[in-house]
Amino acid sequence: EILRDRSNRTIRLRQRGSICNLLNKELPNWETAPLDSLAIIPMQPRSNLSQQNQDLDSIFCTPSEITQYAGIVGELNWITNTSVDFIYATRWCARFMKAPTHYNMKQLHQVVSCLARIQRLDLDGLILGGMEGVQLIGIADTSYQAFPDLRSGTGGTIHMSHTTGSIMSMCEKQSITADSAMAAEGVGGPLMTRRILPLRYFLGELLFPQNLPSKFY
Repeated sequence: EILRDRSNRTIRLRQRGSICNLLNKELPNWETAPLDSLAIIPMQPRSNLSQQNQDLDSIFCTPSEITQYAGIVGELNWITNTSVDFIYATRWCARFMKAPTHYNMKQLHQVVSCLARIQRLDLDGLILGGMEGVQLIGIADTSYQAFPDLRSGTGGTIHMSHTTGSIMSMCEKQSITADSAMAAEGVGGPLMTRRILPLRYFLGELLFPQNLPSKFY
């Protein structure tokens, strides 16, 4: 769906058909469930699991459950084109598609529940455009030693203004091991800037030359 706000020069892109298909299948009561029963965040930290979650993590899914798990991940992966806040959680769940446990399935259903909350609150979608003109703004953050092999992970987005959604998103594992959080951030910065540079040239070809430096947070 495409909604135009001409006064603010913005366009809102939404995948409501895909979202409703997923929610109707995996969370049939999503439209009538109390709002406070739906997840506020798409994923909980995996550290310090409760005994109940540890027990769930020791039970592997059956072949039919694995098929269901992979199907949900696939649908979420498509939906993240306009729901970039769910990229990290979806990519994390995708790591376990070959042999998910019941705890992985619980995590995946939390992503679905949070998506239902966003849909109910009419906060879904990606907003492009704005009153600031055509400029590139990059945002990145690094999680120090986020992976079992002590590699860090960097996520980020590129925007056309300070008030609208991202036109490009990144969720990447660093290829080297950093020895401090500061060093990890230093590695994460270039992962985003190397995406911004070609976009600057591309905008020039589209007759929107970037005459000023692009802002990077």
